[in-house]
Formats: sequence, C-alpha cells, structure tokens
Amino acid sequence: EGSQVVKSKASPAAFTTLDKNADNQISKTEAGIDRTLSNGFAYVDTNGDGFISRTEFLAQDGALQDAS
Repeated sequence: EGSQVVKSKASPAAFTTLDKNADNQISKTEAGIDRTLSNGFAYVDTNGDGFISRTEFLAQDGALQDAS
C-alpha cells in the first residue's frame, strides 16, 4: 500500500486548490505542488500556452496515469 502512486484527481475543488492566485489557470509554479501534474504539465497544457486552464485540467482526469 505504501508504494502506490499518488494519482491526481482532476476535480473543480482540486483545480481551485492548485490555482493559488485565483486567475482561473494553473501556472508551472502552481502545478509544482502536485508532482504528477507537474511532471505531465506539457501533456495537460493541450494548447501550449504555458498555463493549464480549468477546461484542460478537468479534461485530463486519468490521462496522466495513462501517459506514464
């Protein structure tokens, strides 16, 4: 049990928690709090603007685990 990979749960509440400055997007700095999201940042940032929007974040639910 202790060796389980922590999976990011893409929920509106998780987005709000990560979006520290409440600008409705997650920067690379903000994503750094969540190792899985940080490691898969470019994968989730589908439009490549350097930020993860709420839509991109919610769309990736489970995708990061599939990509690894």
